[in-house]
Amino acid sequence: MPSIIFYLFAFALGLATGSFIHAVSWRLGKGMPFALERSVCFNCGCRLRWFENIPVFSFLFLRGRCGSCEQKIPWRYLLAEIVIGAFFVFAAWRNLGAETENYFGAARDVFFVVILASVFLCDYLYGVILPEIVWPALLVGFLFNYFIFDFSFLSLGFGILAGGGFFLAQYVVSRGKWIGGGDVRLGTMMGAWLGWPNILAALFFAYLSGAVAGLFLLAFKKKNLRAEIPFGTFLAAGTLFVAFLGNDLINWYRGLIGF
Repeated sequence: MPSIIFYLFAFALGLATGSFIHAVSWRLGKGMPFALERSVCFNCGCRLRWFENIPVFSFLFLRGRCGSCEQKIPWRYLLAEIVIGAFFVFAAWRNLGAETENYFGAARDVFFVVILASVFLCDYLYGVILPEIVWPALLVGFLFNYFIFDFSFLSLGFGILAGGGFFLAQYVVSRGKWIGGGDVRLGTMMGAWLGWPNILAALFFAYLSGAVAGLFLLAFKKKNLRAEIPFGTFLAAGTLFVAFLGNDLINWYRGLIGF
């Protein structure tokens, strides 16, 4: 059983990864080339000093403002770091805190968190689902599932057809008015990651959470009926939810209906 130090290390690693993902998503979303350079202020472009680049601590130390231009730093930066840190802890507990030590499972879960967090942030901030993130991630997830986790080729194939085909049909029928090509790519990746029938559960939770969020925004007049909501954020959240808890939910439902 891992010690508390192990989980604190996993949380710290998740915080640092969350900070890195936010910086990379900002660069890619802006169409900037990815480069391992020192982080900069998203408002004034000034390079951050080392003590301004420590996850969580720097935000609190600077009281949520840039040390150079004193513009407010959005709370989403702090929230993204904490949430990703929490998912790293959960992935460690899920795979390494039980009686069996599943290092491949921990690696896959961490990989899923990193990719889906990147997709979430890019779509939320800029309304894009980048193919340079999705296609390599699709391949890696497929190989993980097929060669290490014993997913059948039929399960993965049906998952890809269900996820990608579902959105492709909408794209063709609406001529790109209902959804964009990014949703088709993301649906295909979801199928390769989750397989059949878990892809159906992910789609269900994505649409359910999207509907609830849409009603909430309408109720508080944050959006109108014509406003676009970045649906990739809900697809990413639904995928992560089912990747972590999908098998338990499906087994519970089958037991409930006696199937």
